[in-house]
Amino acid sequence: MHAQLKWIGMVLIVASCSGLGVQLAHLCVERIRQCRQVEQCLQRLLGEIRFHQLPLEAALLETGKALGNQGFADFFIRLSRRLTGICDSGEQQADEDVTLVALWQEELDRYLEGSLLQEEQELLLRLGQELGTLDLEEQVRSLQHCLDQWRQHIEGLQRKVESHGRLYRGIGVSVGVFLAILLL
Repeated sequence: MHAQLKWIGMVLIVASCSGLGVQLAHLCVERIRQCRQVEQCLQRLLGEIRFHQLPLEAALLETGKALGNQGFADFFIRLSRRLTGICDSGEQQADEDVTLVALWQEELDRYLEGSLLQEEQELLLRLGQELGTLDLEEQVRSLQHCLDQWRQHIEGLQRKVESHGRLYRGIGVSVGVFLAILLL
């Protein structure tokens, strides 16, 4: 009976450590999925500005509406409303000293807090600093440049996931086996 409990304990240890490794690998894949969502949002915003030639406030609103229930939809809708001076209650705000850069920063902090890496936050903040101060062509170039950098970032993440995913799973199994042997 005592030996059976030891074996059951060892199997559970190996399984739980392996599961932890798989979970860490899954978090890496989830990170890429989230970055792809941001890429789609930026691509949508680029299309609204480039092809529909909408002003930034309207392009942000249309992007937010088109995203539906995705996590970033509220970011674009709220930013658009704040830029046009409409607060959540529908009343007109009288604060005209607020800049796009400040609003962009606040909304990024609000919706994406803790979910972006420092490099990703810096890319999006740079975009916020460039939008709104440029003419239509420059906004399109700025968005395209940001998208190109974002795609490079995603490619780098994919390379890391390929190597780190296997590493996490392998370490999980190895640690589990090591602990099981240690407890023998």
